[in-house]
Order: sequence, then structure tokens, then C-alpha cells
Amino acid sequence: MSQSTPVSQHAPPAITRVVVDFRAWQQAAPWMTRRAWGVSFLERLCRLLGQRRDVRVVGLCDGPLPPPIARAAEGMEFRSGAGTAPVTRPRLEGTTLLLPGNAVFSRAWLRAALAGTLCADGFLLVGDADGWRRGRALVLADSYKTAREGLARMHRWLAWYVGQPFFLLRVPPNVTSMLSLALNLVGGWMVLRGSFVAGASVFVFSCLLDSVDGMTARLHVRESPAGSKIDAYLDYVYYVIILFTTAFGAHRASGSFWPLAYLGAALVGAVAAIGTLEFYQRVYGFSTGQAFNRRVNEGIQGDPQLRTLAGLLHLFKRHTLPYLYLAAMLAGRPDLIVAAFGLGVLVPPAATYLFYRLAQRGVLRRAR
Repeated sequence: MSQSTPVSQHAPPAITRVVVDFRAWQQAAPWMTRRAWGVSFLERLCRLLGQRRDVRVVGLCDGPLPPPIARAAEGMEFRSGAGTAPVTRPRLEGTTLLLPGNAVFSRAWLRAALAGTLCADGFLLVGDADGWRRGRALVLADSYKTAREGLARMHRWLAWYVGQPFFLLRVPPNVTSMLSLALNLVGGWMVLRGSFVAGASVFVFSCLLDSVDGMTARLHVRESPAGSKIDAYLDYVYYVIILFTTAFGAHRASGSFWPLAYLGAALVGAVAAIGTLEFYQRVYGFSTGQAFNRRVNEGIQGDPQLRTLAGLLHLFKRHTLPYLYLAAMLAGRPDLIVAAFGLGVLVPPAATYLFYRLAQRGVLRRAR
């Protein structure tokens, strides 16, 4: 098994052209076209390159390609490779990146290569069964992002195995999202009828499918801005369904009005929390919430107090909420989960303190 050798670049060039030598693929065709969770290695490479609009992609090929790979390579400029030396490993020639067609690449490797830096990590040549297994592991690592928190890590692990049929059947991510929403509605209906444990179990499975759609998109290279927005909006819908159905279900079961009072506090806290986060996102000049969260997560490393505070603020995210919800239902206390949501009124002052501390340390700076 061969891997690339590190190439250091003091001033990385701007890659303007990528050349993929499909002739090298002929030597490893049985392995390159084998399906790894519904997508072949070469098809995945073509899709990854097809997402780049800032580079010109050229394919060297002396014969027809299989239909799935040809469809993934739409938009490529094909040329005959006659008279040119085969590309046996990735290399840079000025502003041109040369890639062999019998290799597997991770997203991080491809981003680094397009920035002008090659490295051994995230790239390997496939030519036998062992290479295919290693390539499959590389695709898995590229699609399955390990979380730091224990519950979140368990959630992603469960979602990966629940998602196996969806990966193999190539179910579109948005279809998986709609199925997750339908299950969420079924779980809400069951909770309203008083079947708290059964409804909570359906909620857990629904939240697992909510993670499967993102994994499917990364694995099959089907990520899109529209899909990301749908996923983000559905998260809010899930919270609303869980909150309202649990509050009214607990009220019907106990006759107490406390669950409805908790519901009011939770709604006020949710609106205040969203407004607070958007306000500070604009104050510190971040165009997207993902970039803002990434900077905050980097800034809290090394400070146990801030990490604890951030962990409490993330306690009811989708990776941890379903299991806390199920635990409350098994304990026979549906009102506890609504009361915990009511503590959301404390999120704005806690988040303000967190951002103030990060600004003192220079992690966050006001936009000019």
C-alpha cells in the first residue's frame, strides 16, 4: 500500500486546474467501483471535485466510463491521455493538481491539496482488498464526525448503525428528514394521548434519523445550502412539537397547571435566547451561526469553567435532548422536561457572561 509523501509549501499557490487520470483507475476497477454504503470511491471523487466552481477539472480517459461515474463527472472536460505519462500519485505542477484515478481522498485532504499542500493523511491508493477496506474506513471517518460529549458521541454511534439501510439504498437526505418529521408528529400524538414512554421512544428514533440525513449527505456528497436550511428549520419544529405536546400531555394527565406555566417560561426563554445569539453574532461580525459557534468552541478550550458553562447551555441540543427526555418519561415525570425547558430564561444572561469572558481573552472582537 502506497501513500503520498508530504510536500511543504512556503507560499501555497492558488490551484486553478485539477487533472484526474482515469487511466490509473483501470488497474483497480473492481475495487474502485465497489460500493461503500451506496457510493463508489471514484464516483465520490468526481462529486467532490464537481462541487468546486473555482477550479477547472480535466479528466484523462481513453475509454468510456461506467454510467454512475459518468453522471458524477458531468461538467468535467475530458481529454485523451495518449502520449502522456500516467499519474501514479498526487503531485503539484505549478497551479495544476494531478490526481490518480485509483485513489481515495478525504475532504480535509482535498481541501489541503487545493490550497497547495499535499500530506500523507487522508489519501491512499486502492488496488486490492486491503486497500478497499482502508478506503471504506476513510470514507466512514469522513462522514462520521465524533462528538466530544458522551451522550452526543453515543447518539452519533447509534445514528451511524440506524442509517445503514439508508446509506445502502441511497435514500435522499431530504426524504430522511421528512420521515424524521413524520415520526416526530407521531411521537407528539402519542404523548398527548398519555403514552409518554412510547412517545419518548419514537422521539428518540426520530432524532436519530435527523442525524442520519446529514451523514447521508456527507457520505454521498449531496450536501446543499437548501438541505442545511431544511435541517436547521426542522430542529426548531422538533423542539416546538416536543415542548407543546409534553406540556399539554402532562397537564391532561395530572390536572395541574404548572406544566403550562413552565411552557410559557420556556417560550419566553427560547425567543430571548435566539435573539441574544443573533445579536452577539452581529456584534462580533460573524456571517453564519456555524462560524460563530466554531470560534466559541475553540475559545473555551483550556478553561474548565467556560467549558462547563458551555456544556450546560448545550444540554438540550438534539444530540442529548431525546435521551434526557426518555429518562424523564421512564421516571414518570413528564413535567420535569418542561420545567427544564423553562430554565431557558437563564440562557441569555449565561450566554452574555460567556461571550464577555471570551471577549476579555481576545477570542471575540467587535466588528468595526
